[in-house]
Amino acid sequence: MSGKRLYLDPPHLLVSFYPETSESLVFLSVCEVAERKGCVPSGIVEISSRDTRFELLSDLGAEKVQKDISSAHQSEFIKTAVDGGRRVVRSGYVHNVFGKVVIEYQPAPLSEMHPICLSVSAGALGIPDDLRDSADRREARDMGRWARELLEGVGRTGAVGYGMIDLEVPLPTPSQIKEASQDLPTEAFISRNLLDRRPAMRSELAHLFRPSEIFEFDFGMITQGWLSGGSHSRQSQIVESKARGVSRILGGVL
Repeated sequence: MSGKRLYLDPPHLLVSFYPETSESLVFLSVCEVAERKGCVPSGIVEISSRDTRFELLSDLGAEKVQKDISSAHQSEFIKTAVDGGRRVVRSGYVHNVFGKVVIEYQPAPLSEMHPICLSVSAGALGIPDDLRDSADRREARDMGRWARELLEGVGRTGAVGYGMIDLEVPLPTPSQIKEASQDLPTEAFISRNLLDRRPAMRSELAHLFRPSEIFEFDFGMITQGWLSGGSHSRQSQIVESKARGVSRILGGVL
């Protein structure tokens, strides 16, 4: 990874997940799925004490240390760090098509767990549709498909309650969703565990989306939206209305 830095050029595409019970388990799950989807460990991680609470990663200050390790042993290091009283809070990878990838803790109030996200430079997905050429459209389509595969792959692990794909916007925590201070995007995952808390959620979500935009599996439900319509569609009235609906429905069970 160039310059041994965990830095990505903006704007960022984020594939983010909120834990069911354990931040470290979700972090490991995202790392493992990312490797199955073509991400190669870069040999760079950032670590901190396992028990230190924080809202932003920057709050850790000097306690957050960047460490160079063998890329061949990066996965094992992430697994065993907790046993040594530490935790990996950022981990670097490289994808042969999409470039540098970072998996990291997102902001959260001290009273809640942190979402975990995979970040990558958005490339063509960050370009308005009417400015994309044919190569940009192909890149945007390929990156969108890859992001959806990541969302589904981590959802299948059973470690996460909900997740999303968005540009630049961190995943809201349960309190932020319930307070309606931030909506989920239309590219979302909701676990079976949450769906089973109120079975009517299934029909309410189905009412918001066309049959081609919503998929139910034994591990949960996935909705699709703005990636199909391009970056400009994230701000369309229809998409914003669906996003508010998803957040309202999910907020009722968190």
